[in-house]
Amino acid sequence: MKRRDAFRKLRTICQRIDEAGEFPVIPLRLYLFGSLLTEKPNPSDMDLLFEYRERSDLDPDDILHRLSYGKPLPHDQAVKHLRRGMKMIRIELLVGNVEDWLEEHGFPPDTPMRLVWEPGLKWQHEVDEIESCPAPWDSDQEKHHKYLQGNFTQLVEEQGLEAARGWFGRQINPRLR
Repeated sequence: MKRRDAFRKLRTICQRIDEAGEFPVIPLRLYLFGSLLTEKPNPSDMDLLFEYRERSDLDPDDILHRLSYGKPLPHDQAVKHLRRGMKMIRIELLVGNVEDWLEEHGFPPDTPMRLVWEPGLKWQHEVDEIESCPAPWDSDQEKHHKYLQGNFTQLVEEQGLEAARGWFGRQINPRLR
């Protein structure tokens, strides 16, 4: 995807949150991470982390019905609405804090991440700044991060989260080896 197209899509997503009105969840924050923060000419996708709170007026019977019949939950509906009509957009859900999310998904703690939307934030300025002042892109570093994430995910599946965390910690901090 071209950078220009990616930023057009990011602006559309932020605008959709602003105009949400009666939204299935209460949006709290939207973070951008990954190659779109860098000067990589053609990012393969856009990586977003969406923090939200459940609405207080949720009907427990409705949620049970959705779970029983495989219907989308409110957060799934929100993500679908934000991505509507767009491809190559990956929206992950944030439960807890950013640092824990990064660790649980095999990202190094120094993974660049930028807040692009929250209530009251002038997100247009944030997005414009990211677009006009991207961080340097390092293809070797990107390959290394993909290697770490791939192995982390495989270890979680084969040996569990604790084994993956131990391996990951040794990879990013050679003194632990």
